[in-house]
Amino acid sequence: MDEIIFSFFLCDIVRLPFERNSTKVGVSRYIDTNGPECHKITVCKGINPHSIAGESGQRWHRTDHKDINWFRRGRVCQSCDHEFLTAELGEVFVSEFVELRDALAELKMNAEAYAKQSASAAKALSKLSDSLSVLRALKIYKKA
Repeated sequence: MDEIIFSFFLCDIVRLPFERNSTKVGVSRYIDTNGPECHKITVCKGINPHSIAGESGQRWHRTDHKDINWFRRGRVCQSCDHEFLTAELGEVFVSEFVELRDALAELKMNAEAYAKQSASAAKALSKLSDSLSVLRALKIYKKA
């Protein structure tokens, strides 16, 4: 049995067995974010992306990010008949996406901590302001 390497969308690369005598035509894949509704590693047949998205063409690019180009494919799961789109793009973008996702998670965590700390600081500043108001009312404060 030969092995073919496929990568999960946003996951680690895994090895899937290649079935030479399979009656199903297509590529074994599982894409959790928009793939088969059955959530299985299963055979998915290639179909025209136009039938799913209503837009023709397989070669796509971002006009606001000229370096991002991808090859769009339509798929249909042969287990659950769910139709979905996939995109082939350079691995450098997958690595960049993972790095940015990790950085965003850290920013979110820090933002939560800072929000809690700023609430405590706001209470302390309010108390300080009240104390300063009392001090300002004293004659000795005005002389200094």
